[in-house]
Amino acid sequence: MKRWLFNLGAALSLLLAIAAAAAWALSHARPPGWRLIATAHSADLTRVGRTPHAALFTTTPGWSKVPNHGFWDAWWALSQSGRLTLLAQVIDYDGTLRRVHASPPSLTVELPGPARAQAVVFARMPESGPWSRRLGFALHSDAQLADDGDGIGAPVSARAWMVTLPYWFLVLLGVPLPLLWRRAIGRARARDAVGPPGVAPPPRR
Repeated sequence: MKRWLFNLGAALSLLLAIAAAAAWALSHARPPGWRLIATAHSADLTRVGRTPHAALFTTTPGWSKVPNHGFWDAWWALSQSGRLTLLAQVIDYDGTLRRVHASPPSLTVELPGPARAQAVVFARMPESGPWSRRLGFALHSDAQLADDGDGIGAPVSARAWMVTLPYWFLVLLGVPLPLLWRRAIGRARARDAVGPPGVAPPPRR
């Protein structure tokens, strides 16, 4: 059982290294652009925007105005210049929202009412320090609160996390386990060639 799991882990690690190397090359060849991986949201919101690099959600037509607990989550990926950036956007609210506009890295939450209060997370791409720029690693987070002031429901909480990893790091992550697997296979073949203790190896022809 352990050997089967080890073989499976080695195969998956090798696939990770190959996929990361291929994505590394494509990140320099293809034009950069954010890609939507997945979204999750409560029933009071519905998607109305269909652009490949942005998402627009509004209140579902005919939805009750009774305040309720709602949520909206989205995950994005950006492959550019040898780096992979992953972005997670999260909204939690008690009440209703007028619309949610995600155009990575920016996330804009607009509340109903005459004031149309807004919460904007990551209005622009955050700057990384010189050390991060050289190695390719970066980690950023942002959070904002919004309240329409009508006294119904709690403030809207909008948060986002952004992590950037260089592809060379992902390739290195996938290399050690296949190397250990190859070393283990080599040792096993060497033991089979020698034979068990006390038994002479078969004569060579």
